[in-house]
Amino acid sequence: MSLVVKLLCDGEPVDTFEVAAFVDDECRAAAKADNGIYYLMVQGEGSGQPIQLRTYYEGEEVVIDEALVFQKDTNIGLPWDPYIIEIGNNATDGIMSIDSQQLAGDAKYFLLNGVEIDKSQIKNLKSQFYIRYDRSGKVSKLKK
Repeated sequence: MSLVVKLLCDGEPVDTFEVAAFVDDECRAAAKADNGIYYLMVQGEGSGQPIQLRTYYEGEEVVIDEALVFQKDTNIGLPWDPYIIEIGNNATDGIMSIDSQQLAGDAKYFLLNGVEIDKSQIKNLKSQFYIRYDRSGKVSKLKK
């Protein structure tokens, strides 16, 4: 099964991560971006096994998609029409691109996909960066 995937964060392409396809806890394919597109050849036998796509962010696995099912000899996505994954809308935690202007102002909190983030967790960063957070609003990782 082949997958052609494009990651978006706030509508902008993300090509700095590694994406891997898992069936249960077995890695079946992994790829880094090539011109903003991730090409994965998922190995397996039979059909019907759920696939979990994960990315590695700061050494931790983050699930970014659970909607696919392994189908032998199937192609999902094409280079000119890739399978799009918006990584900022994950149901359990998220990775979002933040611009320092979003932190401007006197408010103690800002909203990110409906999650209230305390600004005091984010200090001394300028311009654009990525933030990883959970649904409680706790920031666990920052990366420029």
